[in-house]
Amino acid sequence: MNNILLFFDDDKGNGNAIVEPVGGMDMSFTGSLPSGCSFARADTNETYFNSSGVLSAAAIHTPCFDCDPSTLVLRGIQIQPQRVNRCPYSTLSSGWGNSGGSFGTSGTSLDGTTNARLFVCSTANSTHHTYKNVSVSYGTVYTISAYVKANGYNYIGISAAASFANGVWAFFNLATGTYVSSGAWGTGSLSSYSITAVRDGWYRITVTGSQSSASEIQAALCPAAGSVNTPGTTWAGDGSSGAYVYGVQLEAGAQATSYIPTDATMVTRAAAELSFTIPSDTSALRYVFDNDSTQDVSVSAGSYTVPTNLNRPWIKRIYNV
Repeated sequence: MNNILLFFDDDKGNGNAIVEPVGGMDMSFTGSLPSGCSFARADTNETYFNSSGVLSAAAIHTPCFDCDPSTLVLRGIQIQPQRVNRCPYSTLSSGWGNSGGSFGTSGTSLDGTTNARLFVCSTANSTHHTYKNVSVSYGTVYTISAYVKANGYNYIGISAAASFANGVWAFFNLATGTYVSSGAWGTGSLSSYSITAVRDGWYRITVTGSQSSASEIQAALCPAAGSVNTPGTTWAGDGSSGAYVYGVQLEAGAQATSYIPTDATMVTRAAAELSFTIPSDTSALRYVFDNDSTQDVSVSAGSYTVPTNLNRPWIKRIYNV
């Protein structure tokens, strides 16, 4: 498999690099940067999928070469902004409340350890959800995300709201990997939602929005039978079905970034800094992403750091235009 990650080329087909030394500069999954490039990230709080599809933690000041966890195809070097996971105990190991259910036997999560929590819906007529109270700022756009896997019930909701009254939610079908419904309560304003297949029946689900009436909200995951598609709905479970949940994240921003593990407190992930020198005859760079889409960015000669707000976080190639 030809895993070209970054190819700093002059776009004339001759393999000349824009970063010294001159010559073809393919960055493969070995993890080595081209000569002339440098990378920094001031902590170990960034995660990525390695070549075996296992969710892994990066070492300090070490770039993440991320793979698609399903196909194991290299996506590129992962460049992300600083973010904070505001949700404590992101693996649901402690401090989570349960309504209309309880945690059953843990399962294997995407990091390869037995730390995925199974939430089982009880036979009571209840709202059936596991939740964590999280401090937030009024009016700020947040994205809540979680890795989930069906276990008896194929539907699950995710919400960020104050007691199902002010906030946003979305519902998904884990049998088909598709969106079902979404909405907002009270002062909530819904921006977007997503479901992304990972591997082995796992999906990452997200919902993004804001609310303007509470300084604390509940991050909630709500497994459900097919006839239920709104979090907070009262219904009776079967006492054995539910869903696995792992890696819950609540971050300020319009989309989810890579998972930031937390324990008792929120955790900050530092920004990734990929740097090199722009030659005097270069005024624009073209970024090629994992899906082969491109983005052109104006630059000036001299020291340069790759922006962390590009269209996508996975860069396969950069060349001058």
